[in-house]
Amino acid sequence: MDETEEEGQKETQSIEALKRDTTQLSERIRSREEEIRTARERETKLKEKIEKLEKECTELKNSSDDALATKERELKETKQELKELQENMTQLNTELIEELRLQVQRYQRLTKTVSEKGDEIDRLKMRLSEKEEELKRFGNKS
Repeated sequence: MDETEEEGQKETQSIEALKRDTTQLSERIRSREEEIRTARERETKLKEKIEKLEKECTELKNSSDDALATKERELKETKQELKELQENMTQLNTELIEELRLQVQRYQRLTKTVSEKGDEIDRLKMRLSEKEEELKRFGNKS
């Protein structure tokens, strides 16, 4: 196997690795999107629950203090749960953005390498043609 074929195989392997990485990244993105969608649905439900609890708390102010305290505690816990969920969503988004940034950098490096190897192959083909011409001329002189 000559040098050009080896380089071609290396380029093909690099491209295939990039395709696999891109596919894996796409799958991770879809997974993260599903997590975010689920979290947003949960966030909406929690906000609705908070509104309901706030309304109930207002209504209970005229009733027993124990019932009011229970509902206020439940409201506080629900607000804390919402805060934690929102922090988790922010963290997920941050991680996803960083992962995408790293993949883009890797893709750019591989693209540059493939381009450089293509240029090198073209130069080697040109040199080969020149050498073949020299051989022909040398063969014709004999």
